[in-house]
Amino acid sequence: MLLCTFFFSLVKTNSFTATAVSLFLVAIGLMCVRRDLIRSSLYSGILTLLISIPFYIFVHNLDSGWALVTYQYEYLTGLTIYNFPIEEFIFWFLFGLAVGPMYEYMKGWSFK
Repeated sequence: MLLCTFFFSLVKTNSFTATAVSLFLVAIGLMCVRRDLIRSSLYSGILTLLISIPFYIFVHNLDSGWALVTYQYEYLTGLTIYNFPIEEFIFWFLFGLAVGPMYEYMKGWSFK
């Protein structure tokens, strides 16, 4: 949370960049401390991304123009999947990468 606040408020990045960099740094830090969680972290990131995709397909099928009026594309890369910015999918991967294996870490299972 502090990392995200730092990047957003003090470095003046946009919210996606602040969140993505924060999640990535947390994931890297976690994997450095617990190398045994690297595989779990990658699997969690991929699984979280795969779970999010049906939601976007569903929303796209309901209203294919919804994403076009919801996102501010001028602040994004412009790359889209089903009119959704690629940043959405990057976020879910990074979220799973960082948060998924945290359960094992916070559970206090031994360092390996």
